[in-house]
Amino acid sequence: EIANDGSDRLIDAVIAWGDVDAIVARVKAHLDAGADHVCVQLRTESSADPALAGYSELAAALTETRRPA
Repeated sequence: EIANDGSDRLIDAVIAWGDVDAIVARVKAHLDAGADHVCVQLRTESSADPALAGYSELAAALTETRRPA
């Protein structure tokens, strides 16, 4: 599973990737399963890019999904 940078199955199990909705769904799944916190780190093409716009978009989407009904 970990040879040659990891199998697709391993990567999909460990890393949430995709658009904002896909990442929100993975974070929500962890929280619904009982996690009391989830660490999120955005990756960009450049390590000098702090991804602030991405964090802002993701934070807004996560805040929306966690509001009590």
